[in-house]
Amino acid sequence: MHYQLPSAYTDSDNAPGDKFQLLQQTVDLTFPLSFNTTHGDAYIISGVFYNHFLFDAVGGDVDIPAERFHRMTFKAGVSYPWNGRHRTTAVFLPTWATQDVIFGPDGFQAGFLGVHHIKFSDRFTLRLGLYYNREFYGNFFMPLAGVDWKLNNDWYVFGLLPGTANVYKRVNDWFAFSFSERAPNGSLLFSDGSGDLVGVGRGIFALFMFDLHFTPFTFDLMGNDSDLTFSLSFGHSVFRKYLAYDASDNEIGRGVFYESKDGPYVKFTTAMRLWPDN
Repeated sequence: MHYQLPSAYTDSDNAPGDKFQLLQQTVDLTFPLSFNTTHGDAYIISGVFYNHFLFDAVGGDVDIPAERFHRMTFKAGVSYPWNGRHRTTAVFLPTWATQDVIFGPDGFQAGFLGVHHIKFSDRFTLRLGLYYNREFYGNFFMPLAGVDWKLNNDWYVFGLLPGTANVYKRVNDWFAFSFSERAPNGSLLFSDGSGDLVGVGRGIFALFMFDLHFTPFTFDLMGNDSDLTFSLSFGHSVFRKYLAYDASDNEIGRGVFYESKDGPYVKFTTAMRLWPDN
């Protein structure tokens, strides 16, 4: 669960309230299935990613209805090792992003993620890739570059910029902390047939966080090592934008969607991880 605390609108004279706020709930499920190749384990990747957005304006004299959106993404792909050093991951990401009917034909977006992994050592892997999504405003391409770098037994650096970045410190078996960055992006379609949309993170938009991770439980699940981790994050946005656009891609003021200032937010996450033996 991700809550962006109320932040003042930039243009208080025309905005629908004093402050803008967002409550976001997310469910992310991934099911990798491994199979053996001559160069090591390959993986068939499947899963689903769901977002619920609740945008609201608070503190105004006029009661403006909150706006709800849903985004559902299915994951289907493969991660294949070419040899001991090179691996390629390709995942198709069909998405529905609208207000009411998640699987309506007007709300469909076609997406794809491709990443090539180059392993230099057991401690360092370079990753280069490309993310594509057919947004409601047009084609969106994002080149990606990142690392999986184990500095020592306790410090890790990993991510795919500009989308994600993490510096992770393991303190002991049950506690860790990290500094992280996220760059949200995407578009959400209004369901009234107007063609209007909400642009998420168009241009520069990043969230910077300090995260606390607690792993109080490790257990055996169906013969596999598993753990349950709780994370609490505190952060601040930079160049935050949740703005409305018409069908011609012109910025408009609509409902609660007017430009607002950056602000703080908190995030709570529960994750169960399964570590298969094969």
